[in-house]
Amino acid sequence: MFGFIMANILILGAGGIGLPIASALKHEEYNLILSDCSQDAIDKAKDYFARTKFDSECSLDFHVGGAADYLDKNKLDFDMVVSALPYYMNKEIAFACVSAGIAYVDLGGHVETTNYIRKIAEEDGCAPVASDQGLAPGLVNICAEEAFEAVKENKYRSAKIKMAVGGLPENRGLNPLDYIVTWSIDGLINEYKGEAEVLLRAEKKNVPTLTGLETMTVDGDELEAFYTSGGSSHTIQSMFNQTSRPIPDVTYKTLRYPGHMKMVKWLMEEIELDHIDLTHLFKYGCAALDEKDIVKFYVEATNRNLSYKREHTFYASEEFSAMQRSTAYSAAAAIQTMYINRPNDGDSFALDYSYFCNDLFHERFRDALNRDRPEKEKEWVV
Repeated sequence: MFGFIMANILILGAGGIGLPIASALKHEEYNLILSDCSQDAIDKAKDYFARTKFDSECSLDFHVGGAADYLDKNKLDFDMVVSALPYYMNKEIAFACVSAGIAYVDLGGHVETTNYIRKIAEEDGCAPVASDQGLAPGLVNICAEEAFEAVKENKYRSAKIKMAVGGLPENRGLNPLDYIVTWSIDGLINEYKGEAEVLLRAEKKNVPTLTGLETMTVDGDELEAFYTSGGSSHTIQSMFNQTSRPIPDVTYKTLRYPGHMKMVKWLMEEIELDHIDLTHLFKYGCAALDEKDIVKFYVEATNRNLSYKREHTFYASEEFSAMQRSTAYSAAAAIQTMYINRPNDGDSFALDYSYFCNDLFHERFRDALNRDRPEKEKEWVV
């Protein structure tokens, strides 16, 4: 079914990311259904679309109810399912899509869940599956693959690839953590726990999160960077599997204002706050309220005399935060790329990030950003 004109796309989750994904796709020619278990979320979405103009033939419908039951009863009606739900719901949704031969996209961010989804897509898939397609993981990994291609030589013993992304308040000093919550608190806490996968000296390793602290200047601002889990996704494995030898150094780090990591590490390791306590701390102590956010984005690759760098600052628009725009519009660009460039027969249906390394993806991402791009934000370079 996937690939027909006016594809039927189900977006599960009408919240902070699902709504702007639908907004970006509403400018194209798709039949969209936006589903959420919350009537309030659907009402807010209806209000947004009622007062927003779109120049397209796209149709949009809404559904209130549980995601799994709705998909199970109506799966033959959809060409693609997009999960903008918490990561712990994605296994069930992805399994249903793979079993039914429906194309699938999610925002990911949880290593074990993504590995499971890629495994079932490789073994049983008959439609494209793209897990981890948000900002980080997602956009940053696509740019890392492009960075490697830009500096690749037959010998790359000195090659290094550095990825770093961070959501930050535009103004500092709002709270002791110098941070505001702009996305899932569960996802945030998950990033700070466990281990991060890296390539160091051509060896694949797991290093503790909240380590590897360094100072970085990104798009003119001095920030701190440290290891967190999930952001590297399957990029590490991809770089490890290069035909001649693994790339020596590939890392992903989270960006924050200086002092954040030390404070979080103290709260988690010395004060021993558990998940519930951390949830309350971030929810009530780092609430965004009316504060604007920014997202800092950085990818750099070097290899002898070759180099590649892409750095960008995303800003909030009138309707959406910087985190919403950078994450949702990247996912929407991936969805459009999958719709237009269906994988060839014989290709794996578990899509790698290299699949999105093309002008089409970047053009669709740029176009979505430009529709509500604040004046101080630079245009995304294709």
